[in-house]
Amino acid sequence: MSHSNAKNELREGYYRDFELIAQRSIKKYERYFEVSDLVKIHQLPYEWDDYPYIFYRVRDSAAERVKTIAFRGLEKLEGIANKYIYVPPAYARTIAKAILADAPVPLLAYKEFADDEFDDVRELVVGDLREQVERAR
Repeated sequence: MSHSNAKNELREGYYRDFELIAQRSIKKYERYFEVSDLVKIHQLPYEWDDYPYIFYRVRDSAAERVKTIAFRGLEKLEGIANKYIYVPPAYARTIAKAILADAPVPLLAYKEFADDEFDDVRELVVGDLREQVERAR
């Protein structure tokens, strides 16, 4: 979220929307996670003037790896868009590294994320965020 919009966007319930989706997933897949393990929204230290990006990190238990899947919002200047498109792994890796290079994160957090495999899952389509939130309620 952009520096100046973070408080308003959180107040408008975006965190709550993602929290509901996470709770639904935990219940559906009978997993033992806390919502805070699955949802993290951070305020950027600068103004974001582009399209929003979302990075999902998932553990592939069969391959024993962490994979990252990235999506780009279709609405410019929105911290959280209603619809997203898939970002190919080569672009996702570059974007993630650029974002983390500017972020005040501990060195170990950067190394852990940098070693992730950026997964190619073109068949995944993320629908309307509002529809997902409504289904979660």
